[in-house]
This record gives sequence, structure tokens and C-alpha cells, in this order.
Amino acid sequence: MLLETAEAVALLALALFAAKIGEEILMRLGLPSFLGAIIAGMLLGRAGLNIITEEAYESTYIFYLIGLSFFLFLAGVEELAPHGKLVPRKRELFASIVMLITTTIAIALPAYFYMHMPLHAALAFGIAITIASLGPAIKLALYIKPMPIALLRLVVVLELLGIIAFNSLTEGFSINQLITTIIVVATIYFLGRRLFTKALIELERRTRAREAPFALLVSIIMGASFAAEYLGFNAAVTALVLGLFASDYLLKRPFFHERLQALTYGFLEPLFFVGIGITMVTPDIQSLLVAVII
Repeated sequence: MLLETAEAVALLALALFAAKIGEEILMRLGLPSFLGAIIAGMLLGRAGLNIITEEAYESTYIFYLIGLSFFLFLAGVEELAPHGKLVPRKRELFASIVMLITTTIAIALPAYFYMHMPLHAALAFGIAITIASLGPAIKLALYIKPMPIALLRLVVVLELLGIIAFNSLTEGFSINQLITTIIVVATIYFLGRRLFTKALIELERRTRAREAPFALLVSIIMGASFAAEYLGFNAAVTALVLGLFASDYLLKRPFFHERLQALTYGFLEPLFFVGIGITMVTPDIQSLLVAVII
């Protein structure tokens, strides 16, 4: 057990090192750097040399996972907060619904007729492919100048609508689950807007333990994100919203902001993107044909 853990940690270090090399290469080529981390993961994982096996990845999975929450939290602090609220406009809500329906149907039809999936499974598959991952979507949007805030709002709404539709198809529509989700959203908004920064300021004044406010900030990012996921909401959106609420606090305290940047951009974020590459597999002919049809 100890040897397996040591091997997994060593491979985690290799993944981090490879991710930063990949980022550096693509930055020098003038391309989005996170694509370099994904390519590095593909080379190390099942789609490439298989140096990092599925078992080694799963044993340190949490390190690859939490990078998404920290990256989106900082995106809320640094990029979205200066542009105003993340509340969608009517046209963005309408566009999200149209995009979800049309793209889901375009993907579900080949899955139903060509892959012979049951109809509900084909629709669920179409929804899962349609909803963009917030991490790569926002990371890519940061390279567009000026940053398309309306597009980011559309992606957030699309992901939330897709999650509700996907859960309704796979688990059945539940009024109780919908009510729980609404309560979670309201709680995140109230606590985040009213109490989040106040708690950090009060802790900063009263505690003597080293880096106590920073430790609380990190624990809130992790705890609130995945508590929301457990209750049926979305960890990524939660982290993004918390970043919006914490922006004034962090931007006025550059020493905390810089520590969080170092933790995120130097450790957690590259592991998240390299993890995407590690989990990819080499596609077979049938999968490529389906992709071409779609």
C-alpha cells in the first residue's frame, strides 16, 4: 500500500511537471497554454504511453479534480467581477435553451439510429456532450479580447439547464430535487453575498494562527463547491459565484491573492487540465465515424 501511494505521488509530480512544460511550449507557439497540459496528459495516459495508469490516476484523483474549483474561483475574482453580475439576459437564456435542444437532437439522432441506443439514453448522451465544461470554456474565453462576457453567461446557463435535463432523464424528474436545488442556489447567494467576506475579515482581525484567513478561504472553496455538488447543484458554478463575491476582499489584499494564484496556477489548475488528457482514450473507427456524422 505504501509503495503504491509513493508511486502515485511520484506520477502526480511527473504529471504536474509535464503539464507546465506543455503550457510553456504552447504559449511560445501563441496558442492557449492549457491545451499543452491536456496534450501532455494524453501522452502520459491511456491515449499515449500509458505511464500514468488508470489505477494511479484514481488514487490521486482528488488533486486532479479540485483544480477546477480553484481556477473558476479566481476567474470570478479576476475576470468576471470587473464586468458586473453573472445574471443572464433574456436573449442569453433563450439562446441557451435553443442551443441545448438543437445540439442534443443533432447528437442523439446518430446515437439512436447508428449506435442503437435506447431513446432516453441517446438523449442523455446528447445532453452530456452538449453541455460544455466550464473550466475549458472559460479558460478558452480568457484568450479572446475583449472577453465575451455574454458568451460566458450563456455557457453557465447552458451547463445548469443541461444538468437539470440530464438528471431528469437518468433519475426521473423530481419536485423535491428541484426545490432542493433552488434552496441551495438561494443559500449560496445569501451566504456568499452577505457573510463570506465578513467572516474572512472578522477572522483576520481576531486570529493569531498563521495564515488562518487563507486557510478558511481554501476550505470554503473546496467545502462549498462539493457540498453544492452533493446537494444537486454544480461545484464549478458555485466556485465561480463565490469568486465574484470575494473579489473586493482579495483584490484589496494582494498578499492573499498572490498566494491563491500560486496555489492555483502553479499546482491545482495544471493538474486539472493534465487530468483531462490522462483520462482520454484512443478512439476506435466507430467512434470516429460517429464524430464525423455529428
